[in-house]
Amino acid sequence: MGLGLRLRAWWGGYDAKELHAHEQGAFKSRVTKESARAEPSQVAPLAEWENGRIRIMQMIWGTGHSMPGGAEHVSALVKPFGLDPSKSMMVLGASLGGGTRTIATEYDVWTTGYEMEGELVHAGKKLSAMAGLDRKAELQNYVRADFDLQPNIYDGIVCAESLYRYKDKYELLGKLQKCLKPKGQLAITDFVLAPGVEADDPRLESLDTKELEFWQAEQYERRFRELSLDVRVTEDIGEDYRRMILQGWAEVAQGDPVKMATARAFASELEAELAYWAARLKALESGALQLLRFYMTKKTEARLMSDW
Repeated sequence: MGLGLRLRAWWGGYDAKELHAHEQGAFKSRVTKESARAEPSQVAPLAEWENGRIRIMQMIWGTGHSMPGGAEHVSALVKPFGLDPSKSMMVLGASLGGGTRTIATEYDVWTTGYEMEGELVHAGKKLSAMAGLDRKAELQNYVRADFDLQPNIYDGIVCAESLYRYKDKYELLGKLQKCLKPKGQLAITDFVLAPGVEADDPRLESLDTKELEFWQAEQYERRFRELSLDVRVTEDIGEDYRRMILQGWAEVAQGDPVKMATARAFASELEAELAYWAARLKALESGALQLLRFYMTKKTEARLMSDW
C-alpha cells in the first residue's frame, strides 16, 4: 500500500483499507476519533519568521529540518570527517539550518550554511539566534553571482539532497573544490538519474523537472576526476532514504491531536509537502532515480586544467 494512499486516508480521516476499497469501487467512509479531537485552538500562532510551509516542514521532519533523517542523517554524513573544534565546515543546501546547527553543536565546529531560498534562510537565522548559534552556525543566502569564496578555507563540506536543484552544478562543484583545503573532505548525497533513464522520462514529470537538473552518476564521477577529487565511497542509499521518508510521514499519520490540528490549520501546505515527497518516493521506487552518496577528499597537489 503506497505512501500516497496511506496519507490520503489519514488526511481524510479514513481507514486505509477502506479507502483502497473505495478506489476499487466499494468504499465506506468514517472519521477517526483523533480527527474529531483536533481543534484549531491547539495550534500556536505563527512566529514572525514562520509561515505555514515552514511550520509543516518542521512538524514532519523535526525542529529546524526540512528533509528526512534530521540530525541523525547529517551526523552520519560527516562521521568520516573526524571533526574537532579546530576545523571549519560548510553546508550547501542548508535549508532551515538544522544540519548546520547539528554539526556546530555536536562537534564544536564553526559551520556556515548556504541556502538559495530566502525565506528558509530568514527562518534559519532566527532559529540559530534562538539557539545561541547565530555566529557558530551562520546561515547565508546562496546567490550564484556572489558565490566565489576564498581558496582553502574549509576543512569539510557537506551537501545533502540539494545539488539537483542547482543548474550550475558544473561550475558550482569547481567553486566547492576551490574553497576546500588540501586533504579536505566532501560528502554529497544527491538524486541522480538511474542508468538508462533520460531527463524527460515520464516517471519524473511530477518532479517539476523543468526547474531541476538531474545528472547521471557518470557526470558526477567525471567532474570529480576533473577536479582532482579522490572519491573514496560511491553508494546507493535510496532504500535507507525511502525508509526515512516513510518514517517521517508515519509519525505524522500517528500523531497526537496537536499535530492533526496543525495539519488541518495548514492544509494546503501539508498537501504540497505530501505531493513533493510522494513524487520523490515514487521516482525512487520506480527505478527512475537513485540517491547516491559520494565521499571524497581533495588531493594535496590538485592542479586543474585551468591552472595551466
